[in-house]
Amino acid sequence: MTEGDIEVIVTDFAGLFKEFPKSFFYFHIFIIPLIINIMLGIVVKTSKIGESDLRLVVFTAQGIKYIKAKGVLKQGAKLKHCTPLFTIGEFEVVRDILIGGDVLNTPFDFAANYESFIKASSIADSLLRIEFCENGAAALILAIKALNDFDLISYFGNLLEILGYGKEDKRERIINAFNQHMDYSIISL
Repeated sequence: MTEGDIEVIVTDFAGLFKEFPKSFFYFHIFIIPLIINIMLGIVVKTSKIGESDLRLVVFTAQGIKYIKAKGVLKQGAKLKHCTPLFTIGEFEVVRDILIGGDVLNTPFDFAANYESFIKASSIADSLLRIEFCENGAAALILAIKALNDFDLISYFGNLLEILGYGKEDKRERIINAFNQHMDYSIISL
């Protein structure tokens, strides 16, 4: 091959590109692969962003995840069912943005039962304090069970065991750990 042959090949290769429309190249050059993460979790905190978006704090088996739910405060939003506090479900997330979800357990009417709301809030507060847990799946299952039966003594006792605390003086350890990490305190159980 000589230097002239290489020029012909390059020229022919460039001519090949002229035959395709420009939109073909823009489409293929700027495609970025989207990875959809499906995670089981509990919505433990929500906060409003702007007029129609929410920021969800979801406790999963991997720890706390922050998810943005775009447009869920608009009337007729498709993902509105995934965003209430204490919702247990599978959340489909792309780059920390909620794109879909299946609700496994919906929150009940807390206005009718204030005591249940206080207990569920205590469970959510305890989950917010756990940034990362090696046994995150066990903590998640324990929290789901506790949100259904509201047995706080067994929940906090088992949570302390998962986090590595002993079984002795369980009631006192629960009260001390709760008082140390929460903004309010337990007087008695």
